[in-house]
Amino acid sequence: MRLLPYVDGLVLALLRGALPSTVTVETELSDPLRRTPYVFVDLVGGEEVDPRFLGVPRVDVDCFTSTGGKQAAADLAEHVRVVLFRAWEDQKVTPHGHLASFRTLTYPHEIRTAGQPGEVYRFTAAYELGVRPPRSI
Repeated sequence: MRLLPYVDGLVLALLRGALPSTVTVETELSDPLRRTPYVFVDLVGGEEVDPRFLGVPRVDVDCFTSTGGKQAAADLAEHVRVVLFRAWEDQKVTPHGHLASFRTLTYPHEIRTAGQPGEVYRFTAAYELGVRPPRSI
């Protein structure tokens, strides 16, 4: 039995419902350098405020693009940030629950890794999301 939302499902529902269909959004990393534009969402911890009604997970988001240069990756990362912010601001409800709070922990910024092709740009950011279960619980 689950009391708090499945965070991956909640964030996927919000992002897939708002980003263009050309953007792949996943919580299991699978070949982002060949499938751009690509958004990878990773739950990396957080805390429980109330075991029944409120969790506050930390979610890292990596955005990859291979066309449009650095600005395309920056724009995709900003689009993700705005989708999450607006979902909280508008109290958008999904079958997985909704956001009770939103906070940017690390503003979207570029990172480069060894072996990353020169034409691929990657932006990363971290968010703290207050998550509540679906209202039917």
